[in-house]
Amino acid sequence: LGAHSGTVALPDGRLLIPDERDKQLAVLKLARDRQPAIVARAPLPSLIGLRQDWSAVDPDLQYYFSTSGDSQSPIDVLSIVNLQDYTTKQLKFDLKEPDSEFGIISGGDAPVVLAHLAESVEAYPLESLLDSDVTLDSLINGELQPSSTIPVGEGGHGAAFAHDLGLGAFSTLAGLEVVSLSGTTLSDHHILPWDADGRSGGRNARPRLSYDGNYIYGPLAALVEPEEWAERQNDIHIANLKEGTVKRIEL
Repeated sequence: LGAHSGTVALPDGRLLIPDERDKQLAVLKLARDRQPAIVARAPLPSLIGLRQDWSAVDPDLQYYFSTSGDSQSPIDVLSIVNLQDYTTKQLKFDLKEPDSEFGIISGGDAPVVLAHLAESVEAYPLESLLDSDVTLDSLINGELQPSSTIPVGEGGHGAAFAHDLGLGAFSTLAGLEVVSLSGTTLSDHHILPWDADGRSGGRNARPRLSYDGNYIYGPLAALVEPEEWAERQNDIHIANLKEGTVKRIEL
């Protein structure tokens, strides 16, 4: 199990599990009338690095995205798995910084892939990435350009897309960085702070979208040395995406 990337549960009972040992995506089917079983496997070749970093699916639940990288190289890989025939396409991205994690989410009516690189978010229509003329090295060779780009702070770690609001949100050291997606264009970039209600320190590095799509929440803790962990502040951070406000509650 790729523990960092985690699993994705689809409403039809499929559970998508990145298997780092066998370099594949295992598809577990859950059903009430029979035992859970692996019903499909899709290749996730480990071109760069051994760990699957982040995963997502498109709004129509037709494609699965997984990123992997190597802390010694700025080149990371996006794998796109077709959830109908379980074929895989891979594309290299240049993050410019070797120790950055490659984040990924997808949104929009015509699906758009939002690639969270070291200090930028790039938008690509999914259709363009799947084009047969686009190959493994097309992006790093400059043969395909993003439809839109917005600079963000360093230290990216986690993201979510609120479909009804058309907003993507990205966790960085600067705060929760929110952008609007209209068609294939990113705009209205603003930052919601981690510090609130007299509490400070840390960031929400595991952002989760609420069921109604209006909030992003998660835990954060003041950044201190390991020997101080037992005494540090531990909070829940809640961002209201509709209102653009934040709340921080002590645990």
